[in-house]
Amino acid sequence: QTMAYNNRNKLLYWKQVQEETQKHFIPGITPYAPVFRQYIEPRFPMSYATFMKIINMNVDKLLKEQDEKSK
Repeated sequence: QTMAYNNRNKLLYWKQVQEETQKHFIPGITPYAPVFRQYIEPRFPMSYATFMKIINMNVDKLLKEQDEKSK
């Protein structure tokens, strides 16, 4: 299931979530759950399911597509 979002601010918010996650996540060592609980949830209120959708989303691609549409 793909999420089609046209709201630029929402995409920028999700990009912040992804960037904050990358600061604390070490592939193969750190699970996402503690990163979510300690760093993401207090700053970006959301469910863990929503967090995982955002992490697996290509926000940069969606932003680029939106920029191309708005030209």
